[in-house]
Amino acid sequence: MIADAEMIAFGFDVGTPIKSASDPASISEILRSYHRALTAREIAGILHLHPVTVYRKAKAHVIPCRFIGSAVRFDPGVIAQWWEESHS
Repeated sequence: MIADAEMIAFGFDVGTPIKSASDPASISEILRSYHRALTAREIAGILHLHPVTVYRKAKAHVIPCRFIGSAVRFDPGVIAQWWEESHS
């Protein structure tokens, strides 16, 4: 697991609270409001999925992500686009 100091060194904000919604359009808006890479737990909270489901989808390349060592991070703009395409 990457420590907060390492995450900050990579440019990740570790202190922003997770936002959530149930409407697909609202989810896209919430995702686009972030200006930093998100963790699997954050994505899980926004998309109303279990974190293990997000990790499995990332590993299977179903959901777009970036691996940084053993950590996985998600670009909120890319996830918003993926979400819109998969829910239209």
